[in-house]
Amino acid sequence: MKRLFIVAVFCVCTAQAQAASLIGKTLFEWCVSDQRSVSYFHCVLFINGFISGYVAATLLAEKEYRSNELCLPSGLSAGEAAAAFVQEWRSLELKKERSSMEALKQADPDVALSLLLIQAFPCKESN
Repeated sequence: MKRLFIVAVFCVCTAQAQAASLIGKTLFEWCVSDQRSVSYFHCVLFINGFISGYVAATLLAEKEYRSNELCLPSGLSAGEAAAAFVQEWRSLELKKERSSMEALKQADPDVALSLLLIQAFPCKESN
């Protein structure tokens, strides 16, 4: 199990580094590789990220989730976004906003992440 975890962490880090210069051909090659390979794992991780982003954008576009705009800083890493998510979650817990916390706990993870990132990185109003 420990070996599987180490391989998964390695694959995630490698996939993130390679995604910066990813082209369609590379994604295709990952997706047609042996399903037990690291390359196939890259394919699945990339597509999972795409689907999560698409779902989040779709759900946030619906009226019920609209509140603010999200303006992510240029170069924001996944680790920094995860830290902001956790910080905003804990901030809500400290404020004891039970209804907000219950809604977040039951929300689609894409929506929960998006709503908390909106709190962490709101767009600045232009005058």
